[in-house]
Amino acid sequence: MDTALLILTMTILAPVAQADPPRSTSAGHGVVLKAGITAQDPQRRTAAIGLGREAGVRVGDPFWIVSDSRVYGRGSIFLITDTACVGQLTSNPVEAPEARTALIVRRAGLAALRDQLPEPATLRGQLTRLPPGRRTGWLNLGRACGLREEDPLLVRREGIPIARGRIALLEDDIALTTLQPLVGNALPQPGDGLELWPAPALRRNGQLNSAVLAVQAHREGALVTLAGTAEDGLVIGRLVDLYRGSEYVGVAVVTAISEPLSVAQMIESASRQAPEVGDTAIIRPSPAPPLKPILAAVFRVAPDQYCLVAAGESDGVAIGDKFIVRRPDPKAPSRPLEIAELTVKTVKVEHCGADVKPLGDGESKLAIWDFAERVGQPVPRWQGIGAVREVDTQARTAILDADASSVLIRGQMVRWLPVAQESSKGSPGGQAPGAALLIHPMLNQAMLYVPPGWGRPEQLEHARIEVPVTPTK
Repeated sequence: MDTALLILTMTILAPVAQADPPRSTSAGHGVVLKAGITAQDPQRRTAAIGLGREAGVRVGDPFWIVSDSRVYGRGSIFLITDTACVGQLTSNPVEAPEARTALIVRRAGLAALRDQLPEPATLRGQLTRLPPGRRTGWLNLGRACGLREEDPLLVRREGIPIARGRIALLEDDIALTTLQPLVGNALPQPGDGLELWPAPALRRNGQLNSAVLAVQAHREGALVTLAGTAEDGLVIGRLVDLYRGSEYVGVAVVTAISEPLSVAQMIESASRQAPEVGDTAIIRPSPAPPLKPILAAVFRVAPDQYCLVAAGESDGVAIGDKFIVRRPDPKAPSRPLEIAELTVKTVKVEHCGADVKPLGDGESKLAIWDFAERVGQPVPRWQGIGAVREVDTQARTAILDADASSVLIRGQMVRWLPVAQESSKGSPGGQAPGAALLIHPMLNQAMLYVPPGWGRPEQLEHARIEVPVTPTK
């Protein structure tokens, strides 16, 4: 411990009677650390905490003073030694005689979590400054949140992609990106939303998230223009699933690839409704091994226990493959029920035919627009654990009212789905799902922290919080 720093720390804390011996417990070098508070000075609003440089704590890391049932104050670390640190409270602390615990979020560890962000969350920020030519722009995200040099980006306005970019210069909290317009009637401007593209979870699965920029009528199926090129992984013949929010629109097949946009044609027989500008487009993964998870719509059900599924050779489907159809249990929506097992009997380029074997009690029958997932590569499923009750946008935190049966784990990554609001349509980036860290579980409650880039805290109000669950096999 540096002598000068030790003297300074002791000077700050001199008026305070020492508390119980440190009760430091941390999960090694995890992102969320828990430690005992060794001393406090209410007048100077400081607290000495029993973790330091050896545990990965750095100056500027946010911390909270908590008890088992409450959060009493927050601040940031401003002094540090090898084994201890001192934090300055930035909010007026609530008097807490029983609060002897501090939680610290290691900012240095957040960047490593970028590739673990849950679908459909991604790193999101805003353009802040642009030169007159608007071919480059500065954004309010940097290396500290996980951006890397040459990362591809997508610029959106009201949810519609208007430009794409690539990181050219990178600092801790800001970055410079190149800008390539995607549409002819809008140029990037300060305040436009910007995101890492594709979303990390989709990249892990070999998928690409895009959006419909234009729709053109065609007698064989509408033509939809998408952001994306061969460099992004688009291949002629690849299938594309379209959604409007969480509602299934249909499926299309990529028919033309160019720079910077490509075209796909709707397969009308396998589509539920007509596409619209702004629909989300998810390009499916390559059929090359190892095969990736696929969720495809059942678009025809015959009375003789036979059905057609919108997945085929272009997805790597082969005769004999099996799919499982799951549907939420009406009595417990977070628990999926297995409705049917499908065994592939015929395979075409864009769809397959399968025999249907009812599962369960047989009361729930396979229906058109049920979704089938390939056996062996389960599609990630999510379970709601509660909704946000209150938000502190400045602290980037929220209090979750959790379901009584929920298992809350400190340091767990969760995703949040904002409540759609008409008033938000014109806001930069629109309403977008985000991710958070569960940093303090309490009785039927928990505190969440949204690191910079993981979402906009002002959209957290009443948001649904979900955790991943393993499908039942």
